[in-house]
Amino acid sequence: MTLLCRFTLMKQLILLLFIAAAVGCSSTNSNEPKSDKDSVLVSLTVDYEGILATQEFGGVKVANGTSVADALEILKSKSDKLIYSDTIYPQIGRFVSGFSGIESQDSKYWLYCVNGRMANKGVEEMKIERDSNIKWILTNDSDPCD
Repeated sequence: MTLLCRFTLMKQLILLLFIAAAVGCSSTNSNEPKSDKDSVLVSLTVDYEGILATQEFGGVKVANGTSVADALEILKSKSDKLIYSDTIYPQIGRFVSGFSGIESQDSKYWLYCVNGRMANKGVEEMKIERDSNIKWILTNDSDPCD
């Protein structure tokens, strides 16, 4: 086999591997429900405690077991009005620090509730397992959900 034939064969093999990898990466989002029975409806409320008007986002179906962090991203992809900032800390995970440019400040910070109950996990660990409203509140109250 000549050097030119080997080079052409190698290019074809690389191209075939590249195509196979691209097809393998085009799977569906794991947070998209496979059927209605596998889905939950998520809505979001952002309460700025009087700094800005409360915002409502909602009615988005996600897969049962989707994290609050992933639900935020899905809701954000559906609305250009949902703007939030977050930071990922290696030891504790994702920390949401602001909405619409209003960051945690002085003695007020962003806390979230799911269906009226104070979250007891971070946004990556908290899973949504039924139709839910996620409410973010800028507050200095240790349990603003009650």
